[in-house]
Amino acid sequence: LDPLPEQAIKAASFAAFMAGEPLVSGDMAADVYAPWHLPDHVHIYVRQAVDLTDAGFIPASRGEATLTLTIPQDPTLWATAAGSKHPGDLPLADPLIVLQDLRRSEAVDSTDAVAHFLEVIARDGTRWRPSK
Repeated sequence: LDPLPEQAIKAASFAAFMAGEPLVSGDMAADVYAPWHLPDHVHIYVRQAVDLTDAGFIPASRGEATLTLTIPQDPTLWATAAGSKHPGDLPLADPLIVLQDLRRSEAVDSTDAVAHFLEVIARDGTRWRPSK
């Protein structure tokens, strides 16, 4: 039960090692792009299945999980993420994907998180795009 930022780093590093090409999204990525509160869940997109048990994680039910891996049907997530620059070492999904995942969150404060994230990306969103 490591703190979520440590879980995100550990899972993303392991997924990268296993050629999963991870992209962190949702609450954790929103906190990197626009710090506001402590995230309560890590959502990572991967290109292929990655078994995190070898990295020290254990399977959990959806309600008890602190980390979720998703293999999306849409491979363009990696193309849009490649065009974004962001702070930190985690490989993050594009801010609009992060916003979509925040909207789907079941967290108690998800409405407030969406409002804060929208405010920040509307004000500062261009800083996450590469300069020409």
